[in-house]
Amino acid sequence: MEHTADAGLDAQGRVTIPPHLARHAGIKKEVLFVGAGEVIEMWDPATYRKYVGGSEKDFDAWMTNFL
Repeated sequence: MEHTADAGLDAQGRVTIPPHLARHAGIKKEVLFVGAGEVIEMWDPATYRKYVGGSEKDFDAWMTNFL
């Protein structure tokens, strides 16, 4: 199964997600867009929070040491 796709826009300007990818990602209503290099990942917000765990807080704490 392909886990990537070029995204299109519908007539109202919304990003379309192929149904098989929305099912794979568990996306139902809300989507979180995450920049990842040259691509944008689309995640179910709860799934993304589980995936990154506390890493965002750790990163913020780490950055305060260098700013």
